[in-house]
Amino acid sequence: MARHTTKGRSKSGPPFVMLRYDIMDSDAWRSLNPAARCILMQIMRRFNGQNNGLLGASVKTLAGECHIKPNTVTAALKRLIAVGLIERTREAAFSCKMRLAAEYRLTWLKCNKTGHGATNAFRQFKMPPD
Repeated sequence: MARHTTKGRSKSGPPFVMLRYDIMDSDAWRSLNPAARCILMQIMRRFNGQNNGLLGASVKTLAGECHIKPNTVTAALKRLIAVGLIERTREAAFSCKMRLAAEYRLTWLKCNKTGHGATNAFRQFKMPPD
Protein backbone atom coordinates (compact mmCIF):
# COMPACT_ATOMS: atom_id res chain seq x y z
CA MET A 1 0.00 0.00 0.00
CA ALA A 2 1.35 3.44 -0.91
CA ARG A 3 2.17 5.90 1.82
CA HIS A 4 0.46 9.29 1.69
CA THR A 5 1.14 12.78 3.02
CA THR A 6 -1.34 14.66 5.21
CA LYS A 7 -2.81 16.17 2.01
CA GLY A 8 -3.48 12.69 0.62
CA ARG A 9 -0.71 12.74 -1.97
CA SER A 10 1.34 9.65 -2.59
CA LYS A 11 4.96 9.74 -1.43
CA SER A 12 6.00 7.02 -3.81
CA GLY A 13 5.16 5.80 -7.24
CA PRO A 14 6.42 6.40 -10.73
CA PRO A 15 6.12 9.84 -12.33
CA PHE A 16 3.46 10.29 -14.99
CA VAL A 17 2.18 12.75 -17.60
CA MET A 18 -1.39 13.95 -17.19
CA LEU A 19 -3.24 14.79 -20.39
CA ARG A 20 -6.56 16.39 -19.52
CA TYR A 21 -9.79 15.76 -21.42
CA ASP A 22 -10.34 19.46 -22.15
CA ILE A 23 -7.03 19.50 -24.02
CA MET A 24 -7.80 16.33 -25.98
CA ASP A 25 -11.30 17.61 -26.82
CA SER A 26 -9.99 20.95 -28.13
CA ASP A 27 -9.67 21.94 -31.79
CA ALA A 28 -6.00 22.62 -31.14
CA TRP A 29 -5.36 18.96 -30.22
CA ARG A 30 -7.46 17.64 -33.10
CA SER A 31 -5.48 19.72 -35.58
CA LEU A 32 -2.15 18.14 -34.57
CA ASN A 33 -0.47 15.38 -36.53
CA PRO A 34 1.04 12.39 -34.64
CA ALA A 35 4.54 13.91 -34.68
CA ALA A 36 3.34 17.10 -32.98
CA ARG A 37 1.47 15.08 -30.37
CA CYS A 38 4.60 13.05 -29.67
CA ILE A 39 6.69 16.23 -29.30
CA LEU A 40 4.10 17.68 -26.90
CA MET A 41 4.27 14.52 -24.77
CA GLN A 42 8.07 14.74 -24.60
CA ILE A 43 7.88 18.39 -23.51
CA MET A 44 5.23 17.50 -20.92
CA ARG A 45 7.51 14.72 -19.66
CA ARG A 46 10.06 17.35 -18.61
CA PHE A 47 7.54 19.06 -16.30
CA ASN A 48 8.13 18.18 -12.64
CA GLY A 49 5.46 20.37 -11.06
CA GLN A 50 7.69 23.39 -10.46
CA ASN A 51 9.54 24.12 -13.71
CA ASN A 52 6.91 25.29 -16.21
CA GLY A 53 8.57 27.92 -18.38
CA LEU A 54 11.92 26.22 -17.91
CA LEU A 55 11.18 23.12 -20.00
CA GLY A 56 14.36 22.95 -22.05
CA ALA A 57 14.27 20.91 -25.23
CA SER A 58 16.56 21.00 -28.22
CA VAL A 59 15.41 19.94 -31.66
CA LYS A 60 18.13 17.29 -31.82
CA THR A 61 17.14 15.79 -28.46
CA LEU A 62 13.43 15.72 -29.32
CA ALA A 63 14.20 14.15 -32.69
CA GLY A 64 16.14 11.37 -30.99
CA GLU A 65 13.47 10.75 -28.35
CA CYS A 66 10.65 10.55 -30.90
CA HIS A 67 12.64 8.86 -33.69
CA ILE A 68 11.72 11.51 -36.24
CA LYS A 69 13.71 13.93 -38.43
CA PRO A 70 14.82 17.32 -37.02
CA ASN A 71 12.88 19.16 -39.76
CA THR A 72 9.70 17.39 -38.61
CA VAL A 73 10.41 18.41 -35.00
CA THR A 74 10.85 22.04 -36.03
CA ALA A 75 7.55 21.99 -37.92
CA ALA A 76 5.81 20.30 -34.98
CA LEU A 77 7.11 22.91 -32.51
CA LYS A 78 5.90 25.72 -34.78
CA ARG A 79 2.48 24.05 -34.98
CA LEU A 80 2.27 23.60 -31.20
CA ILE A 81 3.05 27.28 -30.70
CA ALA A 82 0.58 28.33 -33.42
CA VAL A 83 -2.33 26.41 -31.86
CA GLY A 84 -1.47 27.70 -28.38
CA LEU A 85 -0.51 24.52 -26.55
CA ILE A 86 3.02 25.71 -25.77
CA GLU A 87 4.85 29.03 -25.67
CA ARG A 88 8.57 29.61 -26.09
CA THR A 89 10.03 31.40 -23.05
CA ARG A 90 13.64 31.48 -24.30
CA GLU A 91 15.05 31.22 -27.78
CA ALA A 92 17.80 28.73 -28.52
CA ALA A 93 21.31 30.17 -28.73
CA PHE A 94 24.53 28.81 -30.14
CA SER A 95 27.94 30.32 -29.77
CA CYS A 96 31.46 28.95 -29.72
CA LYS A 97 31.43 28.63 -25.95
CA MET A 98 27.87 27.80 -25.04
CA ARG A 99 24.82 26.03 -26.46
CA LEU A 100 21.44 26.84 -24.99
CA ALA A 101 18.32 24.89 -25.86
CA ALA A 102 15.03 26.72 -26.26
CA GLU A 103 12.75 26.70 -23.22
CA TYR A 104 9.00 26.25 -23.33
CA ARG A 105 5.95 26.51 -21.10
CA LEU A 106 2.68 24.62 -21.13
CA THR A 107 -0.09 27.19 -21.56
CA TRP A 108 -2.65 25.44 -19.36
CA LEU A 109 -0.41 25.74 -16.28
CA LYS A 110 0.99 28.68 -14.31
CA CYS A 111 4.41 29.78 -15.54
CA ASN A 112 7.00 29.27 -12.81
CA LYS A 113 9.57 31.37 -14.67
CA THR A 114 7.54 34.59 -14.94
CA GLY A 115 4.77 33.97 -12.41
CA HIS A 116 2.03 34.60 -14.99
CA GLY A 117 -1.11 32.51 -14.75
CA ALA A 118 -2.31 29.95 -17.26
CA THR A 119 -3.23 31.53 -20.59
CA ASN A 120 -5.13 28.52 -21.98
CA ALA A 121 -4.37 29.92 -25.44
CA PHE A 122 -5.28 26.59 -27.06
CA ARG A 123 -8.95 27.25 -26.28
CA GLN A 124 -9.03 30.23 -28.66
CA PHE A 125 -7.83 28.12 -31.60
CA LYS A 126 -10.62 27.18 -34.00
CA MET A 127 -10.35 24.70 -36.85
CA PRO A 128 -10.83 26.34 -40.24
CA PRO A 129 -14.04 25.24 -41.97
CA ASP A 130 -13.65 22.60 -44.69
